[in-house]
Amino acid sequence: MSSNAFPPSMDGFTTYDKSVHDEELPPNMNVQLIHEEEDGYISEEEGEDDNDFLPSDESKLGVKFTSQNYKYRKDPANYDGWGRLIIKPVSCDTLRMKITTLLASKELTQKAFLEELDVNPASLRRFMAAKGKDKGIQNNIYVPVIIYFAEREKKEKLKRQEERELEKQQEKEAKAAAKAAGVKTTRKRKYEDIDGDEGSLTVVFHPGTGKKSKREVKSEQESAVLASIDAIQLADKLVFDDCDDIRTKIVTLIKSPNGILSMTKFAEAIDASPQTVNKFLAKKGYNEGAGSIVYERAYHLFEKYRVWKNEKKTAKRLKNEMNHPCGFDLNEPRKYGWFFTGFK
Repeated sequence: MSSNAFPPSMDGFTTYDKSVHDEELPPNMNVQLIHEEEDGYISEEEGEDDNDFLPSDESKLGVKFTSQNYKYRKDPANYDGWGRLIIKPVSCDTLRMKITTLLASKELTQKAFLEELDVNPASLRRFMAAKGKDKGIQNNIYVPVIIYFAEREKKEKLKRQEERELEKQQEKEAKAAAKAAGVKTTRKRKYEDIDGDEGSLTVVFHPGTGKKSKREVKSEQESAVLASIDAIQLADKLVFDDCDDIRTKIVTLIKSPNGILSMTKFAEAIDASPQTVNKFLAKKGYNEGAGSIVYERAYHLFEKYRVWKNEKKTAKRLKNEMNHPCGFDLNEPRKYGWFFTGFK
């Protein structure tokens, strides 16, 4: 059994293998020890009295987490009152989508990802090939993946908090410096008169820094990129990427940390709803979703994007053009058919 495979219980919790993660355990943690014997697992309790420590009470451990040092297994908030590591169940389909997005972003290779989880490629291959929200729970990659992404999301949250605190600190220091220099920091309202055909209009600008929010900046960047892409004319209207290729490109474009478009902007660009896009993304198979409007429209958008960035066609793309000179079929694959079984 893999060292990272924790058998989940029915209540969503799991026990913790201290023999593997002893050095990562917070001090004075009351845990349930697991020893692997020939005839199965034997558990024993170790630690101080249960009332001496509540896993959710960080003050007693003096834990101060940052985006750099956070570890899921070190966080007391992830343990219940009996010292058991809490594993919150996640849909297998959701985990597969997160894995696809992560690997498509090229942030790390599949080999590095497997090393982080301490699992073998076969486990990942079987897990990714399954379909269904419960298909893959028994795979030994299931719990390590949940922990990996929970830890990753917590680090991102801590990083955003640190950035906000840094901005506040810098603003506070700037005000203090201005005050020491005798510079007044009080902002006055600004007015501007706009003359029109039917008279004049006085516009009041409320006091502020004039700095655009990150959301506004990102929205402007998205609009600029889409305007540049839309201006490109394609000579060929055929489709030479299969459905899985398009799904990978979509998650890279909108869901990876370096994605340049939001789901809303992407859906608007291909004249589809976000729900339709998500429905297409939920499918799996090279021709699953071929009849969706998302497939053809997204392909043409990505083809314009490739031309705009002056990128060469991939080896797979060239092979597809050779094997499918008329392009891929834009109809949903047939699920049923008539078969002749003989006369009675």
